[in-house]
Order: sequence, then structure tokens, then C-alpha cells
Amino acid sequence: MKYVLDSVFFIAVFGVAVLLGNLTATHPLGFPLYFVLGFGVWALSLYDIKYALGFLALSMLLSPEIPVAQAARRAVVIRFDDLFVILIFITWIAKSAVNKTLPLIKPTPINKHIYYYLAACFLFTGKGIMMGDVNFSAASFYLLKYTEYFMVFWMTYNIIESQKDIKLLLIFMLITAFIVIGYGYVNVNTIVVAPFDREPGSIGGYLILLLGITLGLALYHPKNIVKLFFLAIFIAVLPLLVKTQSRASYIAFIPMIFVVLVKTRKFKKTLISGVLLMIVTFPFLFGGGVYNTLVERVKYTFSGNYGRFNLEPSATARVEGWKNKILNRWTKFPFTGTGITGSGFIDSQYVRTLVELGLIGFTFFIILLYKIIEHLRHILKNTKNQVYKGITLGFLAGTVGLLFQSLTSNTFIIVRIMEPFWFLLAIIFTFPKVTENKYELRKH
Repeated sequence: MKYVLDSVFFIAVFGVAVLLGNLTATHPLGFPLYFVLGFGVWALSLYDIKYALGFLALSMLLSPEIPVAQAARRAVVIRFDDLFVILIFITWIAKSAVNKTLPLIKPTPINKHIYYYLAACFLFTGKGIMMGDVNFSAASFYLLKYTEYFMVFWMTYNIIESQKDIKLLLIFMLITAFIVIGYGYVNVNTIVVAPFDREPGSIGGYLILLLGITLGLALYHPKNIVKLFFLAIFIAVLPLLVKTQSRASYIAFIPMIFVVLVKTRKFKKTLISGVLLMIVTFPFLFGGGVYNTLVERVKYTFSGNYGRFNLEPSATARVEGWKNKILNRWTKFPFTGTGITGSGFIDSQYVRTLVELGLIGFTFFIILLYKIIEHLRHILKNTKNQVYKGITLGFLAGTVGLLFQSLTSNTFIIVRIMEPFWFLLAIIFTFPKVTENKYELRKH
């Protein structure tokens, strides 16, 4: 196997040198730079694919974007991590082909549900393309992006073999979180977004996951000093969440905290006291600027004259948009939908999935989410490792929060939320196979 990989590496280096020379001569500096970075990650994946995965974790929130097409009011973009995922996956395929003992995709409790959902996406979008309702180029990029999320999940799950691997990847995720937090505080006087991004809802969803996991570790980590460390991160992230001014993320925070309260037994009284203390001291702890931002943003939502709740214009437009898409688009294809991108921009994951994939695809999507939550609960119940318990609890709470954010946001197709989501989900799904007291994930 080593001889084969060395040969492939030598041929690739020669080919890259020729191609790089051509790119340098015919394109701006950015293109050769992107290519060199991509090749570097691929070379790293040949050397040690776990470190390549760690580099991918860094790039999930820190990648610039290159617009390549336009679809439904949003540009279709390619990011560094798109390239990294494909290159690492190709390396994994090559290693699996050479080493017959390595399966391409290891079985997980949710694989078949992913297959059903992807099949609906491809088949119903293909139907939309043939009917002329879907643009082939735009839909292809979206389908590639959806598939990419699951590639991240399968790669990560396949590659992790030990608790040491989990620790390495979590360190990369923690480094990424520190960079994002630092970037947020540099821009805290404006609307907080992720690096190279303009959508506050994207970073809002990521922060919900981060808040859940740090709170879980603050409760369950066996070392008090580490508990305080993660509690400090939790407190530091709160103002950033407020300054995103993402109302969908505000909504997500409430069920996230509620799940932690419900699923925590040992520390329930402590947590309830902490939540009450946070509510009382919030205006004083973070200053009037953060508190006023939160209050004004919530009040603005109900400052209009639409409906029973007096919604403001943008919220009104969103609700009217949902009604319009359901009445004028979904009713035409109630079971199979219009296909991905076939109904224009819809700012709700559930409405969008229903309209684009019909009742069939929507059902597959809901079942997939249900199975994810079911197996997270199973892992939480059975793991004896307190660190893993804290991570699982926090991620479960964050996932429930994202379900609520999805009411008014396309959460489960946003790259800066979904790549970390599927990456962390894969790590958590490996907890049973790497712990000493092994227990099996349920098979359904």
C-alpha cells in the first residue's frame, strides 16, 4: 500500500507543478493560492488523514467564498472546505480500495435514512430539471453541497479509531471556536457574523451548538478547573449571540437551555439557579449595549401591523412568502415537490423542504432528524465517560435548538452550521466504539 501511495503522490506532485505553472501564468494570484492550499490538504491526507480532517474542521468556519452561479436571490459559492472535503474523500476511497479491510462507508444507525433523503433530493430535482422548473447548474451545486455534508459525516465516522483521535479533532474544533469568538469580539460593535460571511443567522446556529456543548462540559467534566473554563466560554459567547441580531437564533437558545435542564439530573438545581441568576444579572453582566440590542430586536419584531402579533415588514414578508409558496408551488406537486431550487428563495427549512421535496421528501427529512435525536439520547443514556456525556448532552440540546431555528431559517442547508453539525455528530456516534465499556448503537 505504501508503494502505491508513494507512486500516486509522485505523479500528483509532477502534475500539480505543471498545472500550477499554467494557473500562475493565466489567472490572478488567488487561483494558484487556492490550488496550493487544496493540494497541501490532499498531501496531508496521504500522510495522516486525521490531521487533514482537523484542517477541515478549521476551514469550516474560516473559508472564503468564490461565487460561481446565482440561484433564488442567493449566490451559489465554492469554498475552500468544499475542495478539502472532496480531496480527503478521494484519498479515503483510494485507501479503501488498496486496503480491502477498510470499508468505504461503515454502517451507522442513520445511514439508510440519509440514503432515502438523498434519493428524494436527486430524483425529485431530476424530475424538476426535465420539466424545466429547475436550473440544472444551480441545482447541481446545491445537491453537491447536501451530499458533501454527509461525506463529512461518513469520513469522520470511518476515520476515527480511538479516543486519541477524538481528542485531536475536538482540539481542532476548539481552536476554530476561539478564532470565531475572537473575530466576533473584534466586530462586536456591529452585527456579528462569521469570517468571510455576511449572514448573521449562520454564525447564530453555530453559536447555539457551541453554547450547548460548552454548557454540557461545564456540567459534566470531571475536573473543576476545566468546568470553569467551559463555563467562561459559555458566558463569553452569549453577547456574541445577542449581537448577531438573529431572531431565529434567539428562539433556538430557549429550547437549547430547556433540553439541558430536562436531561440533566445530577446538576439540575445548580443549573436552574444559574439560569435564574443569568436572567437577573444579564443587563449588568454584559452592559447596556448588549441588553438593549436584545430588547430592541425582539420589540421590533412586533412593531408592525400585520396579523394578531403585529409583525414588522420583514417578518410579514416571510410569512406571506410561505403562504405563497405553499399555495402556488407545493399544491402543484404535493408528493414530489418542485425539486431543489425549483421554488425560489424560502426562508424556512420546513416550508422549503415541503415545497421542494413534497410530502415524500419532507417525511424522509423529518425521520432522519428524529433518528438523529433518538440515537443521541441513546448515547447520552449509556455512556459512562463524563466528558462524552457532557458533549452529547450539549450537542443534543443544540440540535433541538437548531430545529427551532429552522422555523424561520434554512438551518439544515447552511454550510457554516451543517459542516460542524455533521462533523460533531460523527464524533459523537463513535463514542460507543472507542470507550472501554462498549455498547452498541441501536440498529433500526
